Amino acid sequence: MSRLNLDPDAKQPVSEQLINQLRYLIATGHYKVNDPLPSTRTLGDQLDISFHTVRKAYQTLEDEGLLSSKVGSGYTVKERTPLTK
Repeated sequence: MSRLNLDPDAKQPVSEQLINQLRYLIATGHYKVNDPLPSTRTLGDQLDISFHTVRKAYQTLEDEGLLSSKVGSGYTVKERTPLTK
């Protein structure tokens, strides 16, 4: 998960940095439809942040329609229809 790079000294909160970087990775195809995302604890440990912060970011992306969650299965990238011009 080296593609995520959070700066704790940045003006933007870590949670917003994570949300924006995950949006980018989904938009650019790093994560494809139905790909599972790392568990909140795993990603939190990798990034040295609270799993609550990761969960909040995942929840925000789920609310935006980018992710779906299943109890026991974690979060996956959701299929979405392309935007029309």
